[in-house]
Amino acid sequence: MLPIELNDSFITLIPKIVNPQHLHKFWPISLVGCVYKVIAKILSLRLKKVLNKVLDHKQLMLLEGRGLVDSALVANETLKEIKRKK
Repeated sequence: MLPIELNDSFITLIPKIVNPQHLHKFWPISLVGCVYKVIAKILSLRLKKVLNKVLDHKQLMLLEGRGLVDSALVANETLKEIKRKK
């Protein structure tokens, strides 16, 4: 069991402009500790070896070389084809 402190992160605000006066003029970012990043990287590399065997070939996310944009492009092309046939 890992200590709970490994999951600690700090949230900070980065100003979007020189002299921000309101909260919406900041970008919130989360700073995660180094040990947590190393553990996450190790786990992701181990998962990478078996994801192709576990996920369906139609899966558009979580597989190397595929991403969310691919899903949007496939949906867009499908809609174009449906409209063209009607």
